[in-house]
Amino acid sequence: MGNFDEHLITIPFGMSRESQNSSRYQWDNRNRGSETFVIFQYTYSGQGKIAFGGRDYAVPTGHAFISTVPEASCYAFPKAATETWIFSWINFYGDLAVHLWRSLRDRVGPVIPLSPGNVRLLESLITKSRKRSRSREWRDSYEASSAAYNFYMEIMRHTSPSIPSLDPSARSIAFLHRHYQEPLRMKEVAALAGVSREHFSRLFFKQTGESPAAFLRTIRLEAAAKLLRSTELPISEVAFRSGFPTASKLGEFFRRRYRVSPKIYRKKRTTLGLAKATE
Repeated sequence: MGNFDEHLITIPFGMSRESQNSSRYQWDNRNRGSETFVIFQYTYSGQGKIAFGGRDYAVPTGHAFISTVPEASCYAFPKAATETWIFSWINFYGDLAVHLWRSLRDRVGPVIPLSPGNVRLLESLITKSRKRSRSREWRDSYEASSAAYNFYMEIMRHTSPSIPSLDPSARSIAFLHRHYQEPLRMKEVAALAGVSREHFSRLFFKQTGESPAAFLRTIRLEAAAKLLRSTELPISEVAFRSGFPTASKLGEFFRRRYRVSPKIYRKKRTTLGLAKATE
């Protein structure tokens, strides 16, 4: 049986009506650590922008963007903008949250309109997430998860089916995020984009700076690192769950990226966690 925590959504952080008017405000989601989470950011006035899948998207008044960390995306205050960008944001953590929001983004794209009811729910979640440590607005993690899931379902209810879907290359990126645990062949992924493997590789590199195989390997290594930090699964099982055919193959690529073996990485993370707990 699976871990119950896999089905919970946590909401530890949120901010209501933050203001930014400088082009120095920008976040590159490739460089924000290895823990995976969702960023949902709604515009009250002004305009922001997000780059995802090789395209730039405006985030105007009444719209929100969906992004995850880590991934090849970036959001910022536009350099040419003159009006202050006022927005609220909230973070969702947990495997279920990442799966749900990525699936929605696959279908409608990274920028979506919100109804007034959606905005009220968002503000309620932010308020409770900020009060949780002080006043225990939620009785327990199950109630918090239920509130987060209800918000997601209301977004689904009001998302317009007429919003254009992602372009083929962006769909391929999303596909790799969803199916990294499976044995994938780039020829099949290219077919999803409707182009030859050679053309697909050129487009993919132009948009991400990596080959499709390297991009997929990065996703798998980040998944393996997360399992090593958060579970006591055998290395062979970590390899299997993160899409590597063998533990030795995981070890080979893991050492290239993290400069240590999976076993030592886990030991160091555990030791560091114990040290922090005793401070």
